[in-house]
Amino acid sequence: MWCWHERHRVSWGRAPPGGYSEKQVDRVHAEAFRELENNLRDCVRIGKIAANLTCGAKIEDPTLSFAVFHLAEMLMRLEKENDARWHGMSRQRAHSQARAR
Repeated sequence: MWCWHERHRVSWGRAPPGGYSEKQVDRVHAEAFRELENNLRDCVRIGKIAANLTCGAKIEDPTLSFAVFHLAEMLMRLEKENDARWHGMSRQRAHSQARAR
């Protein structure tokens, strides 16, 4: 099992941390991801709102506009990929489908 943290690849070895079984870790991960669902949707909505507000604002810094629009696009792709994965698509297929929309 692998964990990415601040650009460093950390191996947990073959056994999950703390001596828990892989089934226990999977259950905890599943519960944690379900709890993130509303937060993900909220972030996507706020990203869209920020992008809409940026469209009507007089912003002299093109880098700021780019950052806001790119973040909104990334959040919408993340939401689409999450939904696709929920419906059983492979990670690669879900990622390419989310990018295509």
